[in-house]
Amino acid sequence: MVRSPTTLVRSADLARHLFSDPRIQVLFTVSEPRSVFSNELELAINKRGLPFVPWKNAVLETYDLALIESALDPLPEIKAPIIMLSHGVGHNSVRSVAGANTAHSNWLDEGPGTILPRIVGLVSEDEARVFGDRCQTEVLGDPVFDSMLQARHRRDEFRDALDIGDRKLVVLSSTWGRLSAFSARPQMFSELLSLLPADEFAIAAILHPNIWMGHGPWQIETWLRDALAGGLKLIPFESGWQATLVAADCLAGDHGSVSTYASMLGTPTCLLSYPEDALNGDLAIVQAMGSNKAVETAREIAEFAETTCRQASRGAQKRPNAAFSYVGSSMERLAVLAYRLIGLEPSSTAVLPLALEPPIPRTCKPLSFWVGFARTSDTVVDMRRTPSSVGPSGIRSDSTLLVASSAERNYRLVQSASCLVLENRDAAGWWQDASPFARCAYFQQGSSGQLSDRNGTQVPFKVPAHADRNVLAAILAYCLVQGDFRGTYRMGKTLYTVGESVIRCARIPESG
Repeated sequence: MVRSPTTLVRSADLARHLFSDPRIQVLFTVSEPRSVFSNELELAINKRGLPFVPWKNAVLETYDLALIESALDPLPEIKAPIIMLSHGVGHNSVRSVAGANTAHSNWLDEGPGTILPRIVGLVSEDEARVFGDRCQTEVLGDPVFDSMLQARHRRDEFRDALDIGDRKLVVLSSTWGRLSAFSARPQMFSELLSLLPADEFAIAAILHPNIWMGHGPWQIETWLRDALAGGLKLIPFESGWQATLVAADCLAGDHGSVSTYASMLGTPTCLLSYPEDALNGDLAIVQAMGSNKAVETAREIAEFAETTCRQASRGAQKRPNAAFSYVGSSMERLAVLAYRLIGLEPSSTAVLPLALEPPIPRTCKPLSFWVGFARTSDTVVDMRRTPSSVGPSGIRSDSTLLVASSAERNYRLVQSASCLVLENRDAAGWWQDASPFARCAYFQQGSSGQLSDRNGTQVPFKVPAHADRNVLAAILAYCLVQGDFRGTYRMGKTLYTVGESVIRCARIPESG
C-alpha cells in the first residue's frame, strides 16, 4: 500500500527483494487517505510495470499480508495482517511517533471486523521503548542502512558512475518542508560550486521526493539551472542516492534521513538545519545526529569540506550504540516476520539483501571557468578554477581570468571571456568579434596547440593530447598577460610545465 513517491520507491524495492517466491502474487494499491504529493502516483506505478489494483477494489478483498510505509495517517482499513514500516530512518520525528501512537494505537491490534495482526516494524531497541506497550512492535533493523553498509566495497564503481575521478565528493542533501536545508538556503548549490575548486571537488545533490513531486522536475532543474551547468550532479529520487552516499567523502544536510544515514555510515557530516524540538531526543540516533557540526553559510560548508576531505584516511566508522539493531540481518528478520504472517516458509533463495544501483545523475560538463592564479612559491603558481555559470569565483587569488569555450551557450560569458577556447577551426574567423575583451584564443588538435592573440600572432605549442584544453588555454593566457611563456603551474593533483613552445604535465605523487 503506497501513498507517495517516497513509499512507492521503497515498497517496490523491498517487495522485489522479499517476494521472488512464485507462491506469492504481489499487488500495489494507492491507499486512502492519499498524500498531497501523490499526483501521478498511479502513472508511476504503471511505468514501473507494477501489478496494480484500485483502492476501491482492494478494500473488498482479503489478503495474506499488507505492507505500508507510513506513520502519519490513520491506517487504511484493509482486510489483511499489516506490517507498518517507516519510510525513513525509523520514527525519529515527534510527528511520526505521535502519529503512530494516536492515529494507530487503537487500531494496530485489531483489524476491521476481525482480529488481524498489526505490527510496527522498528529499526532499534530504543525505538521500541518510545512506543512502549501502546501497540504491537517488532525490532527488525534497517534494510536500507544495511544495503549501504554492505556495498562499501563498490565505492569505486559508484564514483566511476558519477565521473568523480580523484576528486573529493561533497553531497548536499535536503528533506522537504520549511525547516529543510533547501528551504533555508536554496542557493547553496551554486554558492558551494563557486567556493570549491572544480578540479579538487565534485558536488552532488540529493533532494527529498516530496520536493520533486511538490514542485515538479522542470521547476527543480530550472531553479538549479546555473548549478547544473556548473557540473552539479543532481541525483534522481527514484534510485542512486544510496550509492551516492557510499561514494561520498562528506555531506552537508539537515534532519532528513539522507543526512542521518551518511552520519551513521561514518561520513563526515555538517548540518544546515536541525530542528531539535521537532525530533525525538530520546532516540540514540537523534542524539548522535545532534552532535554533528552546525553550519549556516556555504563558505562554512566549503571550509568543512576542505578540512575533512583532505584527511589522508576516512578513519573507522563511528555509529552510536543502539542506533540500528540487527545490523546486517534486517532483511532476513523482515522476511521471517512477513512469511510467518503469510503462513509460508521462505525458500533459501526467495529473499535477497537490498542491492544498490549505480547513480545516474542529471548533470553536464562545464564549458567555462573562472581560473585563479596565486604564486605560492618562487617556482610554482597554483591554479584553482570554478564554473563561471554560478557567478564570480569565491576563491581568493592574485589574478583571475575567465576562460570560455566557443561552444558556451551563455553568450554573455563568451562576450566577457579573457580567453576563448575554440572547439573548431571555423571559430578562428569570428572569435575577436564575439569576445571583445578576450586577449587570445586557443585551439588544439591532438597534441598540437595554438595560441592566437588579437594582433593575429599565432604561437604553436606541443601539448599533452589528453590534457584538459581549458586548463592549457588558461595557462597560456596567463603567460601572455605576464609576458613570460615559462613556468610551473599546479592544478589539483597535476603539475604543468611551460617551456619553449611545449607544455608538459605530470601527476603529483600522493606524498607531495
